[in-house]
Amino acid sequence: MPHPKFIVRLQTIEGLSEDERRQIAGLPSTLRQVADGEIVLRQGEAASRCVFVVSGFLYQSRIVGDRSQTLAFHVPGDMPCLHTLLVSPMDADLVGLGPTIVGTVAHSQLRQLLDSSIHLTRAFWRETLIDAAISRQWIARLGAQAALPKVAH
Repeated sequence: MPHPKFIVRLQTIEGLSEDERRQIAGLPSTLRQVADGEIVLRQGEAASRCVFVVSGFLYQSRIVGDRSQTLAFHVPGDMPCLHTLLVSPMDADLVGLGPTIVGTVAHSQLRQLLDSSIHLTRAFWRETLIDAAISRQWIARLGAQAALPKVAH
């Protein structure tokens, strides 16, 4: 089951029914421990599952020139690769930051759920759009700020 915080977030942005919350919570998932620096999904990998953060943190990064660029941080409740349902392969590495527990849900299970409900499809789509807006804000800040404010952001 995806992290309860993810379900609460979807509830907040789209107003889910009790049955919809139960359907999301009932998705079959697998949990696993991720070590600091361990790559959960690799750039270029054709993902067959979505990852959600249960505890700890993940970050997304990719190599730009001769250095690694951090693109995003993810906290418990985040499903950082939800976009891979429609856009594959991964465009960045998804990496553990400290000891982390992640869960995975198969794309086939998510597609089956979303195919059965236009409302859930809209909720998941909005979650993906919010994540994209956060990414745009991150990019804008990184390009416009001095070093210390960049780190603080």
